Amino acid sequence: AISQENIQLLQFQLQVGPHHQNRLHVFVDQLRKKVVKGRSLQPPQQLTPAKMVKVRMSSVDVAAEAACIKNKLKGMRLANMYDLSAKTYVLKLSRSGGEGDKVFLLLESGSRFHTTELIRDKADVPSNFTLKLRKHLRTRRLEDVRQLGVDRIVDFVFGSGEATMHLILEMYSQGNIVLTNAHY
Repeated sequence: AISQENIQLLQFQLQVGPHHQNRLHVFVDQLRKKVVKGRSLQPPQQLTPAKMVKVRMSSVDVAAEAACIKNKLKGMRLANMYDLSAKTYVLKLSRSGGEGDKVFLLLESGSRFHTTELIRDKADVPSNFTLKLRKHLRTRRLEDVRQLGVDRIVDFVFGSGEATMHLILEMYSQGNIVLTNAHY
């Protein structure tokens, strides 16, 4: 027998689409843990996509998106990097070999990171920071994407060994994007 809660959860899964399934599974796992601990839960009918619109990502969102991006983009090379604004950057990643698929990863310091298919107008002349990022990261392979602890900080690891570079995205108030070497 399927409970009313399971029916509502399935309806919600259909509404959010396949891209956000990983986030949904993390959310459901959290709900199950709260039930085990005896905490009260909000009723499932409040789980609607319209009410899940966020301005900033929570720590759980960051963990889910980092895991999703790691599975999808690990091993891809950084082809180029563009700045859309002073705090928004797009990384163009491509897979080596015959497949040649390209993925755009949007990084916005202070609020979000995710893959996208649409690139807005980019600056005619890249900023100095973008040029620095291109110099150190272009053609490097994305080796890892991880959340640092339970903070809203994501570490994108490019390259390996002594040549490793870390692009760290902080998602606090204004946020920062920091480029470091292997010895940070």
